[in-house]
Formats: sequence, C-alpha cells, structure tokens
Amino acid sequence: MINAFSSLLPKKQINSDIFLNDHAKCNGCVTRIAVWDTGIDPTAAGLQITPDGNRKIVDMIDASGSGDVKMKYKRFIDQKHRIIETLTGRKVEIPSHWNPPDGIIRIGVKPASELFPKLLMQRLRGENRDNFWRPCIKRIAANLAYDLTEAEEYLNQNLMSNHNGNKSNFRKLVESGSTELSNKPNLINQNLGTVSPQTNSSVNKHSEQKSSSEFKQDKSSLSPSTAKVQLKNAARCLEESLILLDQHYSPLEIIYDCFVFHDGNEWVACIDTSPYNPNTKLSDLPLLRDYTVNHQYASFGEQTQLYYTVKIFDNGKLLQIVTNNSSHGTHVAAIASAYFPNHHSETSSPSSGTVTNSTMLCDRDGVAPGAQIVSIKISDSRLGPMETGISLLRAVSY
Repeated sequence: MINAFSSLLPKKQINSDIFLNDHAKCNGCVTRIAVWDTGIDPTAAGLQITPDGNRKIVDMIDASGSGDVKMKYKRFIDQKHRIIETLTGRKVEIPSHWNPPDGIIRIGVKPASELFPKLLMQRLRGENRDNFWRPCIKRIAANLAYDLTEAEEYLNQNLMSNHNGNKSNFRKLVESGSTELSNKPNLINQNLGTVSPQTNSSVNKHSEQKSSSEFKQDKSSLSPSTAKVQLKNAARCLEESLILLDQHYSPLEIIYDCFVFHDGNEWVACIDTSPYNPNTKLSDLPLLRDYTVNHQYASFGEQTQLYYTVKIFDNGKLLQIVTNNSSHGTHVAAIASAYFPNHHSETSSPSSGTVTNSTMLCDRDGVAPGAQIVSIKISDSRLGPMETGISLLRAVSY
C-alpha cells in the first residue's frame, strides 16, 4: 500500500528521510526557525509541542502593523463605579475580577477588516446578507404587495359604489323631469311633439349648473380609477427602490472594543467579541497576557474559527493582535518542523505488510520536528497576502 501522506511532504526528493534515519538525534532540537509569512494558526495539529515536550511556537509577532491598536485613551474605575463608555459609544460594566491597582483601563478599537482574512470577511458578509438583509427586504416587499392588494380592493369597492350611485341619480333626474313636464302641459307643443324653447332653455341651464358643480366636486377629490393608477405607479417606484437598495447593499463593519490594564503583575488585554457572539458577556471573555508569558490564545467566535494572540508594548499604550490571513504560514511551519507525538508510539504491522493510519501520520512530521517556531507575520491583512517594506524592516528588528 502506498502511503497517501508521503506526497504531502516529499522527503525522498531531497533525501531528508535518509539523513533523518542515519542521524536520528539531528532533528532540530536546538534550533529556532523564524517563519516570515502570513502568520500561523496557534491551534494547528503538529505545531503544539516538540519531541522534548517543549512548546513548539515560542512567540507570535505581527510585523505588518495591521494588528496594532493604539490604546491612548484611559478610563478610571473603582469598586463603586465600574461602568465606562467605550470608543464605539457602548456603555459596558467592567467585570468584578478586573482589578487594576491604579484603577486605569486603557481602551481602543479595532475593525475586523484589518484582522480577518479576505475570504473570511466575504463569507461573514455573505452570511449577514443572506440571513438578515435579504429576509428583511423580502418581508418589506411582501408587506408592500399585501398593502397594495388591500388598497386596490378598497378603491374597487368605492368605484362600484360611485358607479351605482350615478345610475340611480340619473334615473331620479329623468323621473323628476318627466313628472315636471307632465304637470305643465301648456309647455308642450302638441303638433311638433317637442319641448318648447322656454322649457329647453330652462333644462339646459339646470344641466349646466349641475355639470359645473360636479366638475368642482371631482376637481377637489380624485376619482377611484385615477387613485388606483397613481397607487400602482407609487408601488412600482417602491419596488424599484427596494431592488436598488438590495443591489447597493453595504454591510456594517465589525468593530471590536479593546481593553488593556495592569493587574499588578503583568499587562493583560481583552478583545470584546460579546456583541457578535450570542449568550456571551464581557465577563466571560479571557484576559490574555503576552504570548511569550503563558502561550495563551483566544477565538473571535465559533462563526469565524479564527484564533489570535496578543502582545503588549510601551506600558500598555500599544496592543498588538496577532492573527493569520491565510493558511500558507501554517503550511510552511508544518513542512519545517511539524511533530505529531500521539502516533510515534504506534507502528505498522510488518507481517501483514500494511501501513496503519498512525504510521502515515508519523510521515507527516516536518523535516526538523524538534525545532521551535517563531511566527512573524509580514503579510498585511489590509492588503491581502501582500507584504510591505515596513513589515520586512520590523521583522528584522525583532
């Protein structure tokens, strides 16, 4: 059976497999490798510990500047007054276990677009459009169609009532005119069988006066048929506006409030992701120290599956949120020094001639599984996977 994982890390092509077999102790155990790339996922399998049991990733740095957050604004708290206003305008209550001895909490803000990979931002915006925006537009369109139908039915009823009313008025007018003429026989010319000129003129005056009054009444209020046409035109305009609004949809930016304070021993930081994660409060979020202290990391939420670490500089005035903006850096680090400890104790069965999954996983080890990693992110998340001259200079200074 051919090992399916052998092609993922082709050691034979560079004869590294022969070297490792001949020099088993030369596995990079006294070496640290700086990976200048897109950043590394701190939760990646194979990048947790070395064969000696030491931490595999010893430091994570963002040299691009895309993760920098200036923390120049201060808020003061004490045991009684623990509600502060953040830079996003939110009023938050500081958790009871946040107890800076000097009472100072530094605050800042960071948009997700400067931290998240481009594909992740596109997915989140697409989900927001499909799950919230589009259903809202559909509800508005449905309500518009329902209101239009009700208004048309109402106008149709008025149109029918006006039509029936005009017929009865005309019938009454004819009947009253006939009765009036029958009561005055001297006004009829029996020889011609027509109405006399006097009667004709009086009837014409009466009809002209009535037409004038009806015209004034129609002018003051629209007829149901005219209102129906205008209603359809207005509904069409609203539908076109909804279509344009949907086509020019612009998602709201995800912005995180950031907090930094000194707990008496070390600087700690917290990224407030609670507004974007249901059933999560500020008190539930972890306080992170510099990654070199205890190698902490946290997630922006289950929806993102993006993990980050922090570094704190200049006495809390600069917070650095370290993420990765693609899987390439993790891939490079795994090629260099991945180590899978859980599978080295298991071996394949020589008698059967088969290769077990554990053996194939052993072959996923990097070229120098004993080496440690320093992740230096030089790709700027604001520019995609592109690195800049400044990021390279900052990487050298580290």
